[in-house]
Amino acid sequence: MTSWRISTRSPLLLSTLMVLAPVLAPTPGAAQLPADTFHLSELVVTANRTATPRALLPQSITVLDGTDLRDRGVLFLLDALQEVPGLHVVRTGSLGAGTSVFLRGGNSNFVKVMLDGVPLNEPGGRFDFGTLTLENVERIEVVRGPSSVLYGSDAMAGVIQIFPREGDGQPRLSASLQGGSLGTWSGEAGARGASERLAYSLALGRTESDGFYPVNNRFSALTGSGRLELRPDHRSEVAVALRLQESTYRFPTGSSGEIEDLNQFTFDDAVTLSIDGGRRLTDALEARLLLRASLAERGFENEPDSPADTLGFGYRSQRLGTVLRRGADARLSWQGPGVTVAGGVDWEVERERLQSLTESNFGAGPDVSSDAFRRDRWNVAGYGQVETGGPGGSLWSLGVRLDRNEVYGSFATGQAGVVVPLDGLGRLRATVGSAYKAPTFSQQFARSPFEIGNPELDPEESRSWEAGWDGGFFDNRLVLGASWFHQEFRNLIEYAFRGADEPSYWNEARARSVGAEVSARWRTEVGVEVGVDYTRVNARLLQEGGEALEAGTEPRLLRRPARQVSARLRSPLPLGGSAGLTLTQVGNRPDMDFRSFPAERVTLPSYTTADLDLQLPLGGTSDAPFHLTFRVENALDAEFSTVVGFPGKGRMLFAGLRWNP
Repeated sequence: MTSWRISTRSPLLLSTLMVLAPVLAPTPGAAQLPADTFHLSELVVTANRTATPRALLPQSITVLDGTDLRDRGVLFLLDALQEVPGLHVVRTGSLGAGTSVFLRGGNSNFVKVMLDGVPLNEPGGRFDFGTLTLENVERIEVVRGPSSVLYGSDAMAGVIQIFPREGDGQPRLSASLQGGSLGTWSGEAGARGASERLAYSLALGRTESDGFYPVNNRFSALTGSGRLELRPDHRSEVAVALRLQESTYRFPTGSSGEIEDLNQFTFDDAVTLSIDGGRRLTDALEARLLLRASLAERGFENEPDSPADTLGFGYRSQRLGTVLRRGADARLSWQGPGVTVAGGVDWEVERERLQSLTESNFGAGPDVSSDAFRRDRWNVAGYGQVETGGPGGSLWSLGVRLDRNEVYGSFATGQAGVVVPLDGLGRLRATVGSAYKAPTFSQQFARSPFEIGNPELDPEESRSWEAGWDGGFFDNRLVLGASWFHQEFRNLIEYAFRGADEPSYWNEARARSVGAEVSARWRTEVGVEVGVDYTRVNARLLQEGGEALEAGTEPRLLRRPARQVSARLRSPLPLGGSAGLTLTQVGNRPDMDFRSFPAERVTLPSYTTADLDLQLPLGGTSDAPFHLTFRVENALDAEFSTVVGFPGKGRMLFAGLRWNP
């Protein structure tokens, strides 16, 4: 008899601490706009790996405040990211469904996602945004543009980094509960505090939803996270951050979006751990060491819908994949008069294990097939960067990196930038750089009837430049900005069947994405804030199958809107409350319709959504311990799809209570 339980799916919240320990052992209040408000003194970490005033950075950056997002009732990271200029979110179903993002026209696996320095992507860049919730998140930083010099593979179009909440102040507890449409509810409880030598934050959260399909569409997620920071003396600190999440998403649809199954589901269990320590050796020299590890267990199960459901291809199937990434980054930085120099060595090992079972029956009796996949690869890199002042108060930066990979050899990347102040008229900024993305394990090593890997693949790579201007006026109440970018993606990997014994993947495509982002913010003297972002992207395929396409016939890349507009209004209310309105318009974009055979290229129409939120303190002041929250998503009940065959969310209403003494 065939055994279909290929994994007991051991609870990661309890067991993975025992797994990660040996893995690492051998290795040495006021209302505000949620997105992209320009503050000269705001510190950003992701852009150059150290806290730096935003005004000194040449990249385009968005910072989302975690407390603000929770106060507004935002549950998922993907909903927060829809406020980022140049970023389009694509979800294939209800809450918890598989979700990807397209940043500035790049592919969905061209964005590196990190949690406090720990990469969350699978080897080769894939990351599913569908299940990641916002418990205990301090802030989210989004750097738009290539960042491989500091972060290696996957950072082709940008980096998204999530920072856990830091402990501060007197010890205190907090809690929240929110519920609404589709049987959706979310609860969180936490504790945090700080003393002279110790700071901590802890949180536990649960989110569930029945989903908007009539059958088999439940989503659930359990999350635990914490951060502990020790400061032995005024020159040293070490921080430990841990996050664990177990989630399950049940879905009745097939690849075309049609309801066809009553019990299939996916699960995604993940744990991340980072240990980040630093010591100031002298007043000018600092040393840091980051140890990091992530373990993810993801799978799919589909049992027969009934005793009679025993015919067809894959009427019973199961898949389990385990991905382990562990690494260390040692870094030195020196700051002298008018110059800063930093450099380091980064080491990482990636491991992927995949098991699958499939039972088919075409009338001649059951046929069982199985597959097992086990691969590892290591990567070591050296990198350096220098920042120095120039004429007229300008700031120049240069960074280089050399990666050496066990499979595809050496790869070099570089990046240069400049910021030029304009004497009260804002600043000019520009960057030019390169980036790369490693092939996936399947693209290199798969061996199945439908897929044969190619170990000779080269990494995908990009070349890009960006120029921008931004500045604040009238005591920074009016903030304006604009960016122009140009990205070319080369050696893109394509699937091509060329015979039963030939590789399925080849470096044969090239694409280009050019566009502009324009933003404006206005804050009145009474605290009312208005913001507008406009993005234009022209992303097209230039070469396919190794052949350049004829000029004027280059097709638009799938699922990239040519235009996005977001407008936000936020106003303080009497007695300390606030209210907000967000309007988002997404332009038309091409997609493939798999409901017909062969699949047909179609154009998805543009759509507009409106979200409302309201916060009311219970007690008459903004610092009252209890707040009521109300949120309406897609208030106009607009009908839209981000993927053909999969409808977007309809109107959803939520109400909640937050306790934060």
